Amino acid sequence: MEHAIQILDGGYKFFSKLDMKSGFWQIRIKEEDKHKTAFITLDGLYEWNILAQELKNSPLSFKRVMTDILSSYRQLSLVYINDIVVYSRSFEEHLDHITQLLLILLIHSFQLNPSKCMNFPLFLNFSNNNYSVILTIDASKVSISGTLQQITDGKTKNLYYHSQVISSTQRRYDSIELETLAIWLCFQRIRSYLLGRSIIIYTYHCPLCNMMNSSVKNRRVDRISILLQEYHIEKN
Repeated sequence: MEHAIQILDGGYKFFSKLDMKSGFWQIRIKEEDKHKTAFITLDGLYEWNILAQELKNSPLSFKRVMTDILSSYRQLSLVYINDIVVYSRSFEEHLDHITQLLLILLIHSFQLNPSKCMNFPLFLNFSNNNYSVILTIDASKVSISGTLQQITDGKTKNLYYHSQVISSTQRRYDSIELETLAIWLCFQRIRSYLLGRSIIIYTYHCPLCNMMNSSVKNRRVDRISILLQEYHIEKN
């Protein structure tokens, strides 16, 4: 996740996604390891010849194989699950990068799924390091949510959305604790995006406005305010 965010924020303008056709099934299992995949049915005992999706280590094994094959192309590609993302700074460079990736996949006899490959997929906007980012959060007894935005040249750009259901224990928190929890969970989720940036937090809970400067007499809130000290949060 952190690597992906750094790429999106690295000034790249052109992206393509290459989808491996039944990716796991293109990885053959060594003969001496096949017995580890054995399973019993009414018709007898079977072993997998190829990497099965149901195996616990299949995602990691697939990623390791693809990362090794594309080790010389780390500056222009990213392996994510069974996809390969290609990124470039110019259109001409992007065509060259895609050609290089297709050639190395052909050499290793890997197949793509053309219907699922995407040229220039839609992403949220890129941020400008010269401007502050704005995190607007909200919380309820069911879930928390946050929107990361940036205002440049009078226009508001959406950079990132996050939401998640909270646990049964967290649902017993009072309002100020829930709002603080929302801030903390959003910061955890997009930590790489926020470090080193000027951040403005918008919350509907006024008692939190001074949480970074003084205690609000709540242990949970004060503990999170200490954890947030590594970030540059603006007064607003």
